[in-house]
Amino acid sequence: MLIFYIVCGVVVFGLSSFLFHRNRKAVYRRRIIRDLSNETQQSPYLLSPEQEQQIKQCFLNGVTREECVRLLMSEH
Repeated sequence: MLIFYIVCGVVVFGLSSFLFHRNRKAVYRRRIIRDLSNETQQSPYLLSPEQEQQIKQCFLNGVTREECVRLLMSEH
């Protein structure tokens, strides 16, 4: 019975960590889109698949939001 509780705890912890990480990435992406739309005065701002990939790489590499916006603006 103890093993069952340990396994359940590990599964719940792993799932909550995954959801927390995914939510952080979504917030990061929304803030970048907001910054880009403010820079270009275009609302709503639509991202190309390459820009989506660049945002994902910025997030995974720990690049600040401001630097990621600069990278996206220099490519655009």
